[in-house]
Amino acid sequence: MPFGGELMAIGSAVAWALTSVAMRPIASRALWRSSLLRMLMCAALLALYAWPSGALQRAISAPPEAFLLLLGSTVCSMGVGDSLYFLSAARIGVARALPIAAAFPLLTTLGAVTLLHEALTPALLLGTALVVSAVALIAGDRVRDCRRTEPLGVLLAGLAACMWAASGLFLGPALQLVDPIEGNMIRFPMAAAMFVFYMAFARPAEQLDARLVWLTVAAAVGTLASALMFLGGITGAGVARGVALNATSPVFSAIFAALLLGERVSQRVALGIAASVVGTILLVT
Repeated sequence: MPFGGELMAIGSAVAWALTSVAMRPIASRALWRSSLLRMLMCAALLALYAWPSGALQRAISAPPEAFLLLLGSTVCSMGVGDSLYFLSAARIGVARALPIAAAFPLLTTLGAVTLLHEALTPALLLGTALVVSAVALIAGDRVRDCRRTEPLGVLLAGLAACMWAASGLFLGPALQLVDPIEGNMIRFPMAAAMFVFYMAFARPAEQLDARLVWLTVAAAVGTLASALMFLGGITGAGVARGVALNATSPVFSAIFAALLLGERVSQRVALGIAASVVGTILLVT
């Protein structure tokens, strides 16, 4: 199918944007318990298909190299990368941290070209830059105070971008050894194990009520769809294009927040959406 990988990467961004909307009420009340439940549900839902289809057995029989690459990707994204981003956001705010961390597609493109020998074209470079600019414009719209930016917060956001970029670079070679379903059958239990370890160590005081559980179920469906299409996008479109198109998720989040939550769309957000559309067109052509 022409542009199949690119369409899957965009679909992944849409699914993750919907997941982000579902997670908003959860984030300040039961983030870690909800995240653990979400990973376990994703693994269970995927296993319903993977077991009878034989994908589960193929995942278990995957070569050790695939497990190591997928472990590196999971640690870099859900472990170290996300933790550094949360620390940065706590110091300098999401509106300042996200535009810095969202530069990771540019780093991924650089790594994919130099390490994975993917072709660098003007459309790929310009399209990636426009997507990064779009995320920066939309996130920067939320800046409402004049606090001095902490150098440590900026550094943590930059390191988060590096970790997220590394996650994509681990996935490229891994998906030459396993398919997206097998890869996610390995990644979801790894992510769940990391959340269990964190909760055992930190013991967060959180409670999931019935409403938050249902929102977590919705977020789990979105996460599963996003993860499958993300790996499919990388397989079909390459690491650089797949990651860049997936990074449009905050743009779709802004659109869904306006449509579903009634949030306003400023001129800056509208400009970011337009930049993302142009960047996406460049990346899929």
